[in-house]
Amino acid sequence: MTRRNGAHGEIASDFGARNATRPANAILNYAYAVILGRITRAIIGKGLDPCFGFLHDSRKQGRVSLSYDVLEFHRPGLTRAIFEWASARTFVRSDFGDFDGVIRLEAKLARDVAAFAIKMVPVKTIVESIDDLISMF
Repeated sequence: MTRRNGAHGEIASDFGARNATRPANAILNYAYAVILGRITRAIIGKGLDPCFGFLHDSRKQGRVSLSYDVLEFHRPGLTRAIFEWASARTFVRSDFGDFDGVIRLEAKLARDVAAFAIKMVPVKTIVESIDDLISMF
């Protein structure tokens, strides 16, 4: 069996959700994590169990599957907004840290990404998407 490579020779593991190997993936991962935390708090605030998901596998203990389900409502818009935001900035090497091949955001950039993500996906929108999802069932 052969590996499928991207247009520039990338392999599938280069695009994983964890342990980013590229700065753009590190930025996206951080934005998603910030919004996922806010989603989880909103779900708990509504008296729901964030681990009981519909789309994501909830058999893995401790996985906030319902939170990931709700994140899917926001992923396309957040991804687009993050790419637009990032394309308007100039990054320097010190914005990122490399920990054994895993790219992480340094504190200032992490704060900027978090603030932008929160602006793009406000709590009111999160609560509405939770209501939309649970009304389907």
